[in-house]
Amino acid sequence: MASSLAAQLAQGASLNKSFLVDRSRRRPAESYLFTSREADKHDLDAIHALGANAFLQLKTVEPLLGLYEEALFSDAAKTRDRTLQTADANAELDRTIEAFLTLLGPYILEATTGKVIEWLVRRFRINEFNVEAVLYAFMPYHDAPHFQKMLSILHIKDTSKFAPLLPYKSTTTPLTHNAIVNIMTQPSNSDFARFVGNLLPSVARSTNASHALHRALIAFHTVLFEFVRRTFGSRGAGKSAVVDEGTVTWVLVAASEPLQICTEMEVDPSKQNLVGEVVLSSYLLLSAISHTCTLAPRAFNAVLKAIAASCSRARTPTSPTRSHFQKSVVKTLLHLSDVVAEVQGVFAFVGTERFVNAFGKALVARIDDAHACSVLTALVTSPSLPLATIKELARALIQSHVESAEQEDQSGPAQARSILVHIQQRYPNALQGAFEAALNDEAYGEKKEVLEQLLLSLSVALPTSEVVDADAGLDSVVASMSADGPVRVVAVRQLYEKLASGDVPQAERDPA
Repeated sequence: MASSLAAQLAQGASLNKSFLVDRSRRRPAESYLFTSREADKHDLDAIHALGANAFLQLKTVEPLLGLYEEALFSDAAKTRDRTLQTADANAELDRTIEAFLTLLGPYILEATTGKVIEWLVRRFRINEFNVEAVLYAFMPYHDAPHFQKMLSILHIKDTSKFAPLLPYKSTTTPLTHNAIVNIMTQPSNSDFARFVGNLLPSVARSTNASHALHRALIAFHTVLFEFVRRTFGSRGAGKSAVVDEGTVTWVLVAASEPLQICTEMEVDPSKQNLVGEVVLSSYLLLSAISHTCTLAPRAFNAVLKAIAASCSRARTPTSPTRSHFQKSVVKTLLHLSDVVAEVQGVFAFVGTERFVNAFGKALVARIDDAHACSVLTALVTSPSLPLATIKELARALIQSHVESAEQEDQSGPAQARSILVHIQQRYPNALQGAFEAALNDEAYGEKKEVLEQLLLSLSVALPTSEVVDADAGLDSVVASMSADGPVRVVAVRQLYEKLASGDVPQAERDPA
């Protein structure tokens, strides 16, 4: 009976027993936060308390982390020994740890995260059993001491795809951007290169992708630009490189998959800029590939479909738009030798109205500058200018004229009116719509008199350089016969007001 009980106990003994015997026979404890000697001073209960408290703090920042509390930080987790679990149970644990580390990615550099990682290392030995998931979370911070510390305790075999990182385990030399590209370009490290290229797509595919994206990850994805330049462009400028088909495939996936996923992703407004950066990085990477490598027809069609889908999504009403340019951007554009031709060249592309609208409004804001005014005039008189842009510019010019007249600015109203004359000659309906909207806009309030004088001045064809004065007594009789309804309304009302005020001489009232 005793021997049978002893056999059962021996069979159920933890495979960690070699680590639990006296200190002289076991290896030093591996720790993310402490040295081996310091780690020996803290038992599992102390590390659990440290990690659980840090986890509660992180959960206030990212509530979704709470989904993993029971599996990884509960009291039951303290007694969970993965060496005694079944293969299925360990597979489920690995999936949980992988999802948790993905969501933890944006917070790796936080002090509280270090305490959470310490618990996962000590209890679940993620540095031994979850090496790939750990590197997915830490690689974007490859030049930080946090990565160096984690790398020093990772169990990496000589035959592993991560073997190229072994020289950096026992050195204080940081793993630089250039060093990573050097590793990736070596033919024997193709698996490691695929791993690096899959970092951003893997996060984009994750369940909580909108919460797991972070700027360090997107910045790290740029190693692919240098990889493409060195690998695909190795034959020199203007020549298409002959590259292994497998390499082209995974690079295209790394470039297009985040684009496809992110353009369909519903994200919090605070994360919208990050999604935009992912899309932009995909565009730039695809552009780099197309300039350095000849794509097969099927691959080319797949890329075009991905880009077309993202453009369609980007034009939906829910997508944010940038309605203004920074001053430095406008200044740079105006310094181009032939800015008008450059801007006109983008008219041929679908969706460029956003850029042209924003640039046109920026020029209206600088209308006192002679160069900006000449560029704006050239754009307005361009035959290929989109009608939507004309309407936007008409509204902006009307507002600029009113504000300048209110400030008694002598040049602003004249410049705005001169460009409005060009719009009236080419797009009278668009200008009429802009004036109707302005006259019905309560925001103008007492400024409507200036609006009406501008409308009348355009209707009687005053010289384009003439500054409109609200007290100049415009020819309301001529304006009252205008073909434009709003002009006639304003002119007739002014005639009645003039008659009612008594300012009209008796001879003009009753010529007989």
